Amino acid sequence: MKPIFESREPRDRSVFLGHLCLITDNVLKSYCSRYGPIHELIIHREKVQNKYHCFAFITYNSFETVSNFMLDRPHFIQNQEIMVKRALSRSYTIPERLIVTTRLMLYHLDPNIHDKQILTTYFEKYGEIKSIQVQGDHGQIEYDDSDAVDVVLLKRPHYIKKKKIFTTKYDQSEENNDRQKYNKEDERQQKSLSCRSNHKEDNSSDSVENQQEDDEDQSYPSSPLPLIASAVVVVKKDKDEEIRQLKLDLDQYKIEYEHLQDTNRELLYEYDVYKKQRELELNELKHKHLTQLERIKFEHQQILVPIHQMLQEFMVYKQKHHQDIMEYVQQQITGSTSLPIISQTAILSQTADDLLEHH
Repeated sequence: MKPIFESREPRDRSVFLGHLCLITDNVLKSYCSRYGPIHELIIHREKVQNKYHCFAFITYNSFETVSNFMLDRPHFIQNQEIMVKRALSRSYTIPERLIVTTRLMLYHLDPNIHDKQILTTYFEKYGEIKSIQVQGDHGQIEYDDSDAVDVVLLKRPHYIKKKKIFTTKYDQSEENNDRQKYNKEDERQQKSLSCRSNHKEDNSSDSVENQQEDDEDQSYPSSPLPLIASAVVVVKKDKDEEIRQLKLDLDQYKIEYEHLQDTNRELLYEYDVYKKQRELELNELKHKHLTQLERIKFEHQQILVPIHQMLQEFMVYKQKHHQDIMEYVQQQITGSTSLPIISQTAILSQTADDLLEHH
């Protein structure tokens, strides 16, 4: 199964590894690096009451690598199976972090909206569903793999038909405590009812004389302690349920707050990436434009320099040519000094025109 979502948070890309006492650090790192680049590997080897506890937390660079690592279970290193499960952060409850189960609990369901078909359609994307049960405002889903339950918790909060659904792991100890509590309450209620019935039978079997004696003695009816005890049980049950609901709401608020923080961090990260990309593009454009400008200047210089040289050469040639013509005309004029000034001017003009036309 492909990963449902890609997370940038290291805590969502972490895996817990257990039963590592006979495995060295280098061997463990070499084995785990087969699945992809490792962001962080923390190994703990502790001795508590003459017993070693060896475990590790490994964080990969991508969520997809974690999913591939989980899909490849069970893992054996040096012919020894190691324990593998997703590592949930401290924002989750202790039972959610420690319990390994394939059963997912659903709360705050709307019976008018959330039926089995809708819930199956929504939650089957996290893993193969074996069974699903819905009872009023709560339900239970059983997956074929415990990892699917962890992925559902990592994806919290869940909204189905615009209604927020609270999800958590199935806790056997909590169910047993609830059963024991309800059994004790039932026993107390039954005892209270039996005491009240016995009291009524005793009163009905008394004779008229005993009633008169009771009236004379002004005796009071039997103690109402059983009734008070029954009322206390009911009130306690309601209060326990209310406290339990408040705890669920508090956990949900904590999860939503963590989700908002994660969303904010993701948005900041995306903004930084976008900003860097734009800066790189701007620098590339500047460099490109400067390069083009330098190239144009160079080409312009390559064109202008020869033209300028040609113009200078042409001007020199024209000046020399003009001087030659003037000298020749002057010689012609000097040779015919007897001509009038007008005739000399006409000859000079005609000679210059002839020379220019000739050239």
